[in-house]
Amino acid sequence: MLRLVEIASNPFIFDSGYTREPSKFQYLMEIIYTATKQSEKCIVWSSFKRNVDWLYNNLDEFNPVRVHGNFGIEDRNRFLEKFKTDPTCQVLVATPASLKEGFTLTTANHCIFFDRSFSLDDYLQAQDRIHRISQEKECHIYNLIAENTIDLWIDELLGAKELAARFGQGDINKDEYTDKANFDYGLMIQNILNINKD
Repeated sequence: MLRLVEIASNPFIFDSGYTREPSKFQYLMEIIYTATKQSEKCIVWSSFKRNVDWLYNNLDEFNPVRVHGNFGIEDRNRFLEKFKTDPTCQVLVATPASLKEGFTLTTANHCIFFDRSFSLDDYLQAQDRIHRISQEKECHIYNLIAENTIDLWIDELLGAKELAARFGQGDINKDEYTDKANFDYGLMIQNILNINKD
């Protein structure tokens, strides 16, 4: 399943011989252009280090910085400081795991998920980097989802996990949970993996 996520995000992660532009890239560029024309900054999230590197290299017109697990603390802090203070540095590309807790990045107000993992915790914490008390601008969250891919299943799965968490924490009652619960993600994964139950 992880390989399917890689392919849906950027086939280059899986096959370094792949030289075409990923299908999501043009949509990413449109979002970034719209944001940067308004002098707003973007964080682009990918769960894969190779994808972070690829995106960093292909977004050079925005003077980006990148953060993932291969960078030490000093490099990471230097890159984040540049993102926060340099007006020409308009994009940060990072893995959610590399900026999991304790980071405030309210210099950005656009949070773009080029791909997502199966972890609701990673997804919500990545959003929280821009949702802070010190944020003065409207925040925008984007999920780039490739049609007819595992991206759709991940979207349903994370939605189901978030609903269950809200119910478990008492944010919604049983009736609200029952009304909103959708278990189609089980059928979706059967279709994605082409599982025939006959």
